[in-house]
Amino acid sequence: MARSIRRLRWNPVNVAHIWHHRVRISEVQEVVDGDYLIESGHSGRIVVVGPTTAGRILAVVLEPEGSGVFFPVTSRPASRTERRRYQDQRGGADQ
Repeated sequence: MARSIRRLRWNPVNVAHIWHHRVRISEVQEVVDGDYLIESGHSGRIVVVGPTTAGRILAVVLEPEGSGVFFPVTSRPASRTERRRYQDQRGGADQ
């Protein structure tokens, strides 16, 4: 399920929602610019799981809008299961 994430579309609502989970916009960008794992989400959304440069493993839920543009619905620290799947796919020690 390879997808090209060219751009994220932000607005005050999704920025506030993501900050509620103590995740910064820059961290979301680090995840989608890095070595991530894509999983299927609900309602056509995708869940991108990957590391930040500080070593946090985050889950980012994206709504596709077409032509590589995605709306970040939410982001949060990855669950234990998501971290394990990421590590199994990408290798390395658990974060």
